[in-house]
Amino acid sequence: MQHGVPAAEGERAIERVLRGFLDEGIPPEEFERALNQLRLCHYSSLRTNMALARYVGRYAITCGDAFFGEKFTQAVERVTPEQVLHALDRYVTSAPRVVVVQTPHETGSAEAAA
Repeated sequence: MQHGVPAAEGERAIERVLRGFLDEGIPPEEFERALNQLRLCHYSSLRTNMALARYVGRYAITCGDAFFGEKFTQAVERVTPEQVLHALDRYVTSAPRVVVVQTPHETGSAEAAA
């Protein structure tokens, strides 16, 4: 979100995009672009030995499988646009749903807040 833009406006914009996908489908180039962004984010996060160690360690501890992250990445690669639309319809755009808005605290001293 941009500073100064109400959260409700951002929520409406996201809703319009998601509703458009449900009404018109996901354009193949948009779907491929999203997959490419996920790939880039995933592989960019593994650029250093320390990052790779954290990645493997996190999954070893939380899932009991050091290779779970790689298996998850492979599973994401197999997701189809139809599966995304089904998930959107079931979990995102249908009521009831809960939206959490986090707002930053005012800056300043504790004395000014009292």
